[in-house]
Amino acid sequence: LFQHLPHPVAVAQEMARVTKTGGRVVVVDTDDSAILVEPPVPGLEEVIRGSQVGQARMGGDRLVGRKLRRILHEAGLVDIEVQVVPFTSDMVGMKTFADICLGFKAMIVPPEIMAPEAVQATLREVYALADDPGSWAQTLAYMAVGRVP
Repeated sequence: LFQHLPHPVAVAQEMARVTKTGGRVVVVDTDDSAILVEPPVPGLEEVIRGSQVGQARMGGDRLVGRKLRRILHEAGLVDIEVQVVPFTSDMVGMKTFADICLGFKAMIVPPEIMAPEAVQATLREVYALADDPGSWAQTLAYMAVGRVP
């Protein structure tokens, strides 16, 4: 959720406000910089960068995972810990991985960065990897936990 928010600190502050003293606020989100696909798919890096631009134009941040510690700190939480949890195609299959991590990007890549047809063609190549038993993909989930003082 935080990747879609224009003001994630304000949301974290509200989460802290409604949590009792000593309670924990937990935020789990992702960071596009951790997306890897093997074998490499031409154009995928451009799709990922384009989705970052598109998300930013809508007020979000596709690189929010790395910022969760700072967000919770600025929201006034203490004893903050961040864990990184891998999410791979081995866990759900390549098609489901692509659905979860990449499928929606076609809707947010600005056409001046990459033509919609090129985005779709790139994503089709990723989906085609579902038939390649040697293919593999990963991203990372960032889980930040802070205590309300």
